[in-house]
Order: sequence, then C-alpha cells, then structure tokens
Amino acid sequence: MFECSNGKIIITRGDSAALKVLLTMGNGETYKMDSGDVLTLAVKKRPEDQAMMRVTSDTEVIKLTPADTKLLEVGNCCFGIKLKTKSGDVFTVVGPKDALSTNMTVLPDAD
Repeated sequence: MFECSNGKIIITRGDSAALKVLLTMGNGETYKMDSGDVLTLAVKKRPEDQAMMRVTSDTEVIKLTPADTKLLEVGNCCFGIKLKTKSGDVFTVVGPKDALSTNMTVLPDAD
C-alpha cells in the first residue's frame, strides 16, 4: 500500500513506491530539474534522529524499492525531501512542521 496526499505518506513496510515531486518556485513557476540536480528523501523516527532510509534521485520521481522500505520501523515517523542544485544551493521541499510532527505512517508488511 502506498498513499501520498496533503504532504503525508502511508506505506507498507517492504513495498515499492514511486513519488513524483512537483517543484514550484516562489513566484509560482514550475522548476524543472537540471542535469546535476539531486532530490533526496530521508525518513527519520523523529526530526532530530539519524535517517532510517535515504534515497536520492536525479529526476522528479523518487523510487523506493522493497529493500529501501524494509529498513523502516513500523509506526509514525517523518520524512523530508531536499533539492540540491548543481550550483550547490539546497532547498527543503517537504519536511515536518515542527520538532514533534510526523508526516509518515509505516504499516506492517503482510508476511
């Protein structure tokens, strides 16, 4: 199972998923990734913890494999997505709203 809406993700541990990231600049225009740009999705139990999972992509689609999501703990956690441009600028695209927020739920696998 994989659902993504309103900045929240629900995923079953061990499943595959593809997350398309729509990048918009401050003026409302769509940002098109350039060669050398990288998106990174990191999942943590709490915002201050080390990442349980980190996946990078050089396109607007971040693909999660069963091996990636098998690393996740069942329960509530948080994810963030950052864009690092080829010029070295870093932009947080999605993240928790505060130090106590969770924006992701990992469900147990059916096995």
